[in-house]
Amino acid sequence: MKIITKQPLWAGKFLRTVLIRYSTHCNSSNMVETRDWESVERVNCSGIVGMVPVTDDGDVILIKQFRPPVNGYVIELPAGLCDIGESLEDAAKRELIEETGYSAGDLRFLVKGPMSSGSSSEMLTVFVATDLTYVGIGRRDETENIEVLKTPSENLASTLLQMQLDGSIIDLKINGLVEMAKMLIKNKRATKMKKTDLREKAEKSDGEYVFGAEDTGSHACYMIYGILKAGEKGREIKPGKGHEEIITSLRGNLKLTGHHNGMLEEGEAVHLADEQACFLENIGNSEIVYIIAGGHSGHGH
Repeated sequence: MKIITKQPLWAGKFLRTVLIRYSTHCNSSNMVETRDWESVERVNCSGIVGMVPVTDDGDVILIKQFRPPVNGYVIELPAGLCDIGESLEDAAKRELIEETGYSAGDLRFLVKGPMSSGSSSEMLTVFVATDLTYVGIGRRDETENIEVLKTPSENLASTLLQMQLDGSIIDLKINGLVEMAKMLIKNKRATKMKKTDLREKAEKSDGEYVFGAEDTGSHACYMIYGILKAGEKGREIKPGKGHEEIITSLRGNLKLTGHHNGMLEEGEAVHLADEQACFLENIGNSEIVYIIAGGHSGHGH
């Protein structure tokens, strides 16, 4: 199958109709024959964008507006045309503000596909919009009269059913796109980097913070971030039975006494196991930062 020709039949400001002549296999003759297909195309734009806006609380933002082709009020996701020379992402951000008043701090591609492949060549590119901030309704077209709706995503199906019973027409794309968006957001949260301000926590914990099971959910290993002020001394480091630790100076030179004796210079490391112990001391005039990486001994576990 292939398209042979496209003949424009009528053109308006935003749409035109075309007669598509194409070749296809005919079942009755078992031969390749030529057929005609009437279709609609967009003009004066470079694409169509749709947005699935989801708030931090999990609410989905929908819109309601009158659509003359169906002679009724339609519940739908925000969408609009991409101007020639405009990127799809910029068009999505602009249309979201114009139709809902929300600005997206994060915009992620969700899916692209035909709107109605049997009658139109329109391809819709959909984005998930999160980290929303209300900035006020942007400049709308002079005929746009849009009502902004917000509904919890877990109640979406029942909310749409009630809207339908109340006389609104429901855009069938909503349910599928929202479910896809929820999966994307869930995956995004699962892979979002969790960071811990070790210095802040150490300063609030008498100079040391143990980064371990509470932060990672694992008891297999841990890390201690420590700060020694100038002249501070007497901090004991002892792994304990079945554990091993490696002490590294990140900034400054540490004085060690005990199992190891001497200066541990910046960038150097020593190893302790089980009941071996060392005392740390800062004999300099500047703050020292050190790291202790620990875990279970091979023979202990």
